[in-house]
Amino acid sequence: MQTKLLASLGILLSFGVNAQSTPAIDPATPPPLPKTMVSIGDSITAGAVASLSRAQLYNPLYLFKLLSTLGEVVFKWSAYGAVQDRHLSWASGLNSNFSVKSHAHRLAYLHSRAGTQIQVGSVSWSGDTSYDLEVQVDRALEWNKTRSADGGPDYVTILIGANDICADDVKDMSEDREFYNNVNTAISRLIEANPNAHVVISSLPDVNTLNSVARNSRLMGVYPYAKCEDFWRKVNLCRTLTRMPEGSLDRYLVGEKVLAYNRILRDIATETNAHTGMQNVKYAPTTYTKAFTDKDISVDCFHPNQKGQNILADATWNDGFWAKGWSDKDFDKHIKKVKRERAKKHHPLGPPHHR
Repeated sequence: MQTKLLASLGILLSFGVNAQSTPAIDPATPPPLPKTMVSIGDSITAGAVASLSRAQLYNPLYLFKLLSTLGEVVFKWSAYGAVQDRHLSWASGLNSNFSVKSHAHRLAYLHSRAGTQIQVGSVSWSGDTSYDLEVQVDRALEWNKTRSADGGPDYVTILIGANDICADDVKDMSEDREFYNNVNTAISRLIEANPNAHVVISSLPDVNTLNSVARNSRLMGVYPYAKCEDFWRKVNLCRTLTRMPEGSLDRYLVGEKVLAYNRILRDIATETNAHTGMQNVKYAPTTYTKAFTDKDISVDCFHPNQKGQNILADATWNDGFWAKGWSDKDFDKHIKKVKRERAKKHHPLGPPHHR
Protein backbone atom coordinates (compact mmCIF):
# COMPACT_ATOMS: atom_id res chain seq x y z
CA MET A 1 0.00 0.00 0.00
CA GLN A 2 1.33 3.41 -0.94
CA THR A 3 2.14 5.91 1.74
CA LYS A 4 -0.93 7.82 2.86
CA LEU A 5 1.08 11.03 3.23
CA LEU A 6 1.64 11.25 -0.52
CA ALA A 7 -1.98 10.35 -1.22
CA SER A 8 -3.22 13.11 1.08
CA LEU A 9 -1.42 15.73 -0.98
CA GLY A 10 -3.80 15.18 -3.89
CA ILE A 11 -6.13 17.98 -2.93
CA LEU A 12 -3.21 20.43 -2.85
CA LEU A 13 -1.68 19.61 -6.22
CA SER A 14 -1.78 22.26 -8.91
CA PHE A 15 -3.02 21.16 -12.31
CA GLY A 16 -0.53 23.42 -14.08
CA VAL A 17 -3.37 25.01 -16.10
CA ASN A 18 -4.47 28.61 -15.85
CA ALA A 19 -8.25 28.51 -15.93
CA GLN A 20 -8.45 32.23 -16.74
CA SER A 21 -6.41 31.88 -19.93
CA THR A 22 -8.06 28.66 -21.13
CA PRO A 23 -10.95 29.13 -23.59
CA ALA A 24 -14.23 27.49 -22.65
CA ILE A 25 -14.84 24.15 -24.35
CA ASP A 26 -18.23 23.24 -25.72
CA PRO A 27 -19.04 19.93 -23.93
CA ALA A 28 -21.36 18.93 -26.80
CA THR A 29 -18.52 18.99 -29.32
CA PRO A 30 -16.47 15.79 -29.43
CA PRO A 31 -12.78 16.47 -28.81
CA PRO A 32 -10.05 15.49 -31.30
CA LEU A 33 -9.30 11.78 -31.40
CA PRO A 34 -6.59 10.81 -28.93
CA LYS A 35 -3.24 9.59 -30.26
CA THR A 36 -2.51 7.61 -27.10
CA MET A 37 -4.81 5.86 -24.62
CA VAL A 38 -4.12 4.18 -21.27
CA SER A 39 -6.50 2.27 -18.99
CA ILE A 40 -6.04 2.48 -15.22
CA GLY A 41 -7.76 0.21 -12.72
CA ASP A 42 -7.99 -3.19 -11.08
CA SER A 43 -8.90 -6.73 -12.13
CA ILE A 44 -12.11 -5.62 -13.86
CA THR A 45 -10.21 -3.38 -16.28
CA ALA A 46 -7.42 -5.97 -16.55
CA GLY A 47 -10.04 -8.43 -17.85
CA ALA A 48 -9.39 -11.01 -15.12
CA VAL A 49 -10.97 -14.39 -16.02
CA ALA A 50 -13.10 -12.68 -18.67
CA SER A 51 -12.42 -15.51 -21.11
CA LEU A 52 -13.51 -18.23 -18.67
CA SER A 53 -17.21 -18.94 -18.88
CA ARG A 54 -19.18 -21.02 -16.40
CA ALA A 55 -20.72 -22.80 -19.37
CA GLN A 56 -17.27 -24.21 -20.11
CA LEU A 57 -17.43 -26.18 -16.87
CA TYR A 58 -19.48 -28.72 -18.79
CA ASN A 59 -16.97 -29.01 -21.62
CA PRO A 60 -14.29 -31.65 -20.89
CA LEU A 61 -11.79 -29.77 -23.06
CA TYR A 62 -11.93 -26.74 -20.75
CA LEU A 63 -12.72 -28.41 -17.44
CA PHE A 64 -9.12 -29.04 -16.36
CA LYS A 65 -8.08 -25.45 -17.10
CA LEU A 66 -11.05 -24.06 -15.22
CA LEU A 67 -10.55 -26.28 -12.19
CA SER A 68 -6.87 -25.33 -12.08
CA THR A 69 -7.81 -21.66 -12.11
CA LEU A 70 -10.40 -22.13 -9.39
CA GLY A 71 -7.87 -24.04 -7.31
CA GLU A 72 -5.31 -21.25 -7.57
CA VAL A 73 -7.83 -18.60 -6.58
CA VAL A 74 -8.92 -20.64 -3.58
CA PHE A 75 -5.46 -20.30 -2.05
CA LYS A 76 -4.22 -17.02 -3.46
CA TRP A 77 -6.18 -13.92 -4.42
CA SER A 78 -3.26 -12.62 -6.48
CA ALA A 79 -3.63 -15.65 -8.75
CA TYR A 80 -5.93 -13.41 -10.77
CA GLY A 81 -2.76 -11.77 -12.03
CA ALA A 82 -2.03 -14.95 -13.98
CA VAL A 83 -5.42 -14.95 -15.71
CA GLN A 84 -5.71 -11.31 -16.74
CA ASP A 85 -7.23 -11.22 -20.22
CA ARG A 86 -6.28 -7.67 -21.10
CA HIS A 87 -7.37 -8.14 -24.70
CA LEU A 88 -10.93 -8.53 -23.34
CA SER A 89 -10.92 -5.33 -21.26
CA TRP A 90 -13.89 -2.99 -21.62
CA ALA A 91 -11.42 -0.12 -21.91
CA SER A 92 -8.17 -1.02 -23.68
CA GLY A 93 -9.00 -4.49 -24.98
CA LEU A 94 -8.09 -5.18 -28.60
CA ASN A 95 -9.30 -8.76 -28.98
CA SER A 96 -8.91 -9.93 -32.57
CA ASN A 97 -12.50 -11.15 -32.97
CA PHE A 98 -14.13 -8.02 -31.46
CA SER A 99 -15.94 -10.12 -28.83
CA VAL A 100 -15.59 -7.09 -26.54
CA LYS A 101 -16.29 -3.78 -28.27
CA SER A 102 -13.91 -1.80 -26.11
CA HIS A 103 -13.12 1.90 -26.11
CA ALA A 104 -9.85 1.03 -27.85
CA HIS A 105 -11.63 -0.83 -30.65
CA ARG A 106 -14.10 2.03 -31.13
CA LEU A 107 -11.39 4.68 -31.20
CA ALA A 108 -9.30 2.59 -33.61
CA TYR A 109 -12.34 2.47 -35.89
CA LEU A 110 -12.79 6.25 -35.73
CA HIS A 111 -9.08 6.65 -36.47
CA SER A 112 -9.33 4.32 -39.47
CA ARG A 113 -12.01 6.58 -40.94
CA ALA A 114 -9.67 9.55 -40.48
CA GLY A 115 -6.65 7.70 -41.87
CA THR A 116 -4.82 7.90 -38.53
CA GLN A 117 -3.90 5.52 -35.71
CA ILE A 118 -4.05 5.23 -31.94
CA GLN A 119 -1.61 3.57 -29.56
CA VAL A 120 -3.15 1.77 -26.59
CA GLY A 121 -1.69 0.68 -23.25
CA SER A 122 -2.90 -0.65 -19.91
CA VAL A 123 -1.40 -0.31 -16.44
CA SER A 124 -4.37 -1.85 -14.62
CA TRP A 125 -3.62 -4.75 -12.30
CA SER A 126 -5.64 -7.28 -10.31
CA GLY A 127 -5.89 -6.53 -6.62
CA ASP A 128 -4.91 -2.87 -6.91
CA THR A 129 -6.64 -0.31 -4.71
CA SER A 130 -6.78 3.47 -4.94
CA TYR A 131 -3.48 3.52 -3.05
CA ASP A 132 -1.84 1.87 -6.08
CA LEU A 133 -2.88 4.70 -8.41
CA GLU A 134 0.40 6.49 -7.68
CA VAL A 135 2.38 3.62 -9.23
CA GLN A 136 -0.11 3.15 -12.06
CA VAL A 137 0.12 6.82 -13.05
CA ASP A 138 3.93 6.56 -12.94
CA ARG A 139 3.74 3.65 -15.37
CA ALA A 140 1.21 5.39 -17.61
CA LEU A 141 3.43 8.47 -17.93
CA GLU A 142 6.50 6.33 -18.55
CA TRP A 143 4.66 4.34 -21.23
CA ASN A 144 3.57 7.55 -22.93
CA LYS A 145 7.11 9.00 -23.07
CA THR A 146 8.16 6.62 -25.83
CA ARG A 147 5.00 7.09 -27.86
CA SER A 148 4.05 10.76 -27.78
CA ALA A 149 5.56 14.21 -27.49
CA ASP A 150 2.91 15.02 -24.89
CA GLY A 151 3.83 14.59 -21.25
CA GLY A 152 0.96 12.20 -20.61
CA PRO A 153 -1.59 10.11 -22.50
CA ASP A 154 -4.31 11.88 -24.47
CA TYR A 155 -7.07 9.63 -23.14
CA VAL A 156 -7.35 7.75 -19.85
CA THR A 157 -10.06 5.52 -18.42
CA ILE A 158 -10.21 4.88 -14.68
CA LEU A 159 -12.27 2.29 -12.82
CA ILE A 160 -11.00 1.86 -9.26
CA GLY A 161 -12.43 1.25 -5.80
CA ALA A 162 -13.65 -2.36 -5.74
CA ASN A 163 -10.57 -3.51 -3.81
CA ASP A 164 -10.88 -0.56 -1.43
CA ILE A 165 -14.22 -2.11 -0.51
CA CYS A 166 -13.11 -5.75 -0.64
CA ALA A 167 -11.64 -6.60 2.77
CA ASP A 168 -11.95 -9.15 5.55
CA ASP A 169 -14.20 -6.81 7.51
CA VAL A 170 -16.17 -3.64 6.72
CA LYS A 171 -14.05 -1.68 9.20
CA ASP A 172 -11.06 -2.30 6.91
CA MET A 173 -12.59 -0.57 3.87
CA SER A 174 -10.71 2.54 2.74
CA GLU A 175 -11.87 5.75 4.37
CA ASP A 176 -13.75 8.16 2.12
CA ARG A 177 -11.20 10.95 2.57
CA GLU A 178 -8.32 8.64 1.71
CA PHE A 179 -10.12 7.38 -1.38
CA TYR A 180 -10.77 10.98 -2.45
CA ASN A 181 -7.14 11.97 -1.97
CA ASN A 182 -5.80 8.94 -3.83
CA VAL A 183 -8.02 9.40 -6.88
CA ASN A 184 -7.75 13.19 -6.90
CA THR A 185 -3.95 12.96 -6.82
CA ALA A 186 -3.99 10.61 -9.81
CA ILE A 187 -6.28 12.88 -11.85
CA SER A 188 -4.21 15.93 -10.92
CA ARG A 189 -0.99 14.30 -12.12
CA LEU A 190 -2.53 13.17 -15.41
CA ILE A 191 -3.88 16.64 -16.21
CA GLU A 192 -0.65 18.28 -15.06
CA ALA A 193 1.33 16.02 -17.42
CA ASN A 194 -1.01 16.69 -20.34
CA PRO A 195 -3.46 19.62 -19.90
CA ASN A 196 -5.33 18.47 -23.01
CA ALA A 197 -5.86 14.94 -21.72
CA HIS A 198 -9.39 13.58 -21.56
CA VAL A 199 -10.32 11.31 -18.68
CA VAL A 200 -13.36 9.09 -18.11
CA ILE A 201 -13.91 8.06 -14.49
CA SER A 202 -16.28 5.13 -14.30
CA SER A 203 -18.64 4.73 -11.40
CA LEU A 204 -18.45 1.50 -9.42
CA PRO A 205 -21.06 -1.17 -10.23
CA ASP A 206 -23.85 -1.88 -7.77
CA VAL A 207 -21.94 -4.78 -6.23
CA ASN A 208 -24.61 -5.61 -3.64
CA THR A 209 -27.23 -6.23 -6.31
CA LEU A 210 -24.80 -8.20 -8.45
CA ASN A 211 -23.85 -10.28 -5.42
CA SER A 212 -27.49 -11.10 -4.72
CA VAL A 213 -28.01 -12.19 -8.32
CA ALA A 214 -24.91 -14.39 -8.38
CA ARG A 215 -25.13 -15.95 -4.92
CA ASN A 216 -27.52 -18.78 -5.77
CA SER A 217 -26.56 -19.14 -9.42
CA ARG A 218 -25.56 -22.56 -10.68
CA LEU A 219 -21.82 -23.20 -10.92
CA MET A 220 -21.00 -26.88 -11.51
CA GLY A 221 -24.27 -28.25 -10.22
CA VAL A 222 -22.51 -30.88 -8.12
CA TYR A 223 -20.52 -30.96 -4.88
CA PRO A 224 -18.33 -29.14 -3.89
CA TYR A 225 -19.18 -26.29 -6.26
CA ALA A 226 -22.87 -26.70 -6.95
CA LYS A 227 -23.62 -22.99 -6.63
CA CYS A 228 -21.60 -19.81 -6.63
CA GLU A 229 -22.12 -19.48 -2.90
CA ASP A 230 -20.37 -22.85 -2.39
CA PHE A 231 -17.31 -21.56 -4.22
CA TRP A 232 -17.30 -18.30 -2.27
CA ARG A 233 -17.21 -20.21 1.03
CA LYS A 234 -13.85 -21.69 0.03
CA VAL A 235 -12.09 -18.64 -1.38
CA ASN A 236 -10.67 -15.41 -0.05
CA LEU A 237 -12.72 -13.41 -2.52
CA CYS A 238 -13.98 -10.01 -1.35
CA ARG A 239 -15.23 -11.18 2.03
CA THR A 240 -17.10 -7.92 2.66
CA LEU A 241 -19.45 -9.07 -0.09
CA THR A 242 -19.30 -12.83 -0.37
CA ARG A 243 -19.27 -13.63 3.37
CA MET A 244 -21.81 -11.06 4.58
CA PRO A 245 -25.45 -12.31 4.88
CA GLU A 246 -28.05 -10.56 2.78
CA GLY A 247 -30.01 -8.01 4.78
CA SER A 248 -27.24 -7.62 7.34
CA LEU A 249 -25.90 -4.30 8.58
CA ASP A 250 -22.52 -5.05 6.99
CA ARG A 251 -24.08 -5.55 3.56
CA TYR A 252 -25.88 -2.24 4.01
CA LEU A 253 -22.59 -0.54 4.91
CA VAL A 254 -20.95 -1.96 1.77
CA GLY A 255 -23.77 -0.56 -0.36
CA GLU A 256 -23.43 2.83 1.30
CA LYS A 257 -19.67 2.77 0.72
CA VAL A 258 -20.18 2.19 -3.02
CA LEU A 259 -22.56 5.16 -3.13
CA ALA A 260 -20.06 7.30 -1.18
CA TYR A 261 -17.20 6.40 -3.53
CA ASN A 262 -19.35 7.20 -6.56
CA ARG A 263 -20.22 10.61 -5.13
CA ILE A 264 -16.52 11.22 -4.58
CA LEU A 265 -15.67 10.25 -8.16
CA ARG A 266 -18.40 12.54 -9.48
CA ASP A 267 -17.18 15.42 -7.30
CA ILE A 268 -13.57 14.97 -8.44
CA ALA A 269 -14.66 15.27 -12.07
CA THR A 270 -16.71 18.39 -11.31
CA GLU A 271 -13.95 20.03 -9.26
CA THR A 272 -11.29 19.29 -11.85
CA ASN A 273 -13.31 20.84 -14.66
CA ALA A 274 -14.09 23.88 -12.53
CA HIS A 275 -10.40 24.33 -11.75
CA THR A 276 -9.20 24.03 -15.33
CA GLY A 277 -12.12 25.83 -16.95
CA MET A 278 -12.45 22.90 -19.36
CA GLN A 279 -14.65 19.82 -19.61
CA ASN A 280 -11.89 17.25 -20.00
CA VAL A 281 -12.93 14.92 -17.18
CA LYS A 282 -16.19 13.00 -17.31
CA TYR A 283 -17.80 10.91 -14.62
CA ALA A 284 -19.64 7.91 -16.09
CA PRO A 285 -22.60 7.12 -13.77
CA THR A 286 -24.29 4.44 -15.88
CA THR A 287 -22.00 1.63 -14.74
CA TYR A 288 -23.75 1.75 -11.36
CA THR A 289 -27.28 1.67 -12.78
CA LYS A 290 -26.70 -1.11 -15.32
CA ALA A 291 -28.54 -4.32 -14.44
CA PHE A 292 -26.02 -7.17 -14.50
CA THR A 293 -27.31 -10.75 -14.50
CA ASP A 294 -25.63 -14.03 -13.63
CA LYS A 295 -25.02 -14.51 -17.36
CA ASP A 296 -22.69 -11.49 -17.31
CA ILE A 297 -20.22 -12.88 -14.75
CA SER A 298 -17.31 -15.23 -15.16
CA VAL A 299 -16.37 -18.60 -13.69
CA ASP A 300 -15.66 -17.10 -10.26
CA CYS A 301 -19.20 -15.69 -10.07
CA PHE A 302 -17.69 -12.28 -9.39
CA HIS A 303 -15.77 -10.73 -12.29
CA PRO A 304 -17.46 -9.78 -15.58
CA ASN A 305 -17.15 -12.22 -18.47
CA GLN A 306 -17.02 -11.04 -22.07
CA LYS A 307 -20.71 -10.15 -22.03
CA GLY A 308 -20.22 -8.21 -18.80
CA GLN A 309 -17.19 -6.42 -20.23
CA ASN A 310 -19.34 -5.35 -23.18
CA ILE A 311 -21.92 -3.91 -20.79
CA LEU A 312 -19.18 -1.86 -19.13
CA ALA A 313 -17.85 -0.75 -22.52
CA ASP A 314 -21.28 0.41 -23.72
CA ALA A 315 -22.14 2.21 -20.49
CA THR A 316 -18.87 4.13 -20.18
CA TRP A 317 -18.62 4.90 -23.90
CA ASN A 318 -22.12 6.40 -23.96
CA ASP A 319 -21.20 8.54 -20.93
CA GLY A 320 -17.90 9.55 -22.53
CA PHE A 321 -16.54 11.99 -25.09
CA TRP A 322 -17.16 10.44 -28.52
CA ALA A 323 -20.67 9.05 -28.15
CA LYS A 324 -22.30 11.92 -30.07
CA GLY A 325 -22.78 10.81 -33.65
CA TRP A 326 -21.58 7.30 -32.86
CA SER A 327 -23.28 4.56 -34.90
CA ASP A 328 -23.33 0.99 -33.60
CA LYS A 329 -24.66 -0.06 -37.00
CA ASP A 330 -21.67 1.41 -38.87
CA PHE A 331 -19.26 -0.07 -36.33
CA ASP A 332 -20.79 -3.52 -36.78
CA LYS A 333 -20.39 -3.18 -40.55
CA HIS A 334 -16.75 -2.29 -40.01
CA ILE A 335 -16.24 -5.37 -37.85
CA LYS A 336 -17.78 -7.64 -40.49
CA LYS A 337 -15.55 -6.09 -43.15
CA VAL A 338 -12.41 -6.62 -41.06
CA LYS A 339 -13.35 -10.24 -40.39
CA ARG A 340 -13.97 -10.88 -44.10
CA GLU A 341 -10.61 -9.42 -45.05
CA ARG A 342 -8.85 -11.53 -42.43
CA ALA A 343 -10.62 -14.65 -43.63
CA LYS A 344 -9.43 -14.02 -47.19
CA LYS A 345 -5.83 -13.67 -46.03
CA HIS A 346 -5.90 -16.84 -43.94
CA HIS A 347 -7.94 -18.89 -46.40
CA PRO A 348 -6.99 -18.01 -50.01
CA LEU A 349 -9.26 -19.31 -52.70
CA GLY A 350 -7.43 -22.40 -54.02
CA PRO A 351 -3.72 -23.04 -54.47
CA PRO A 352 -1.44 -20.40 -56.01
CA HIS A 353 -1.23 -20.40 -59.82
CA HIS A 354 2.10 -21.13 -61.56
CA ARG A 355 3.02 -20.30 -65.15
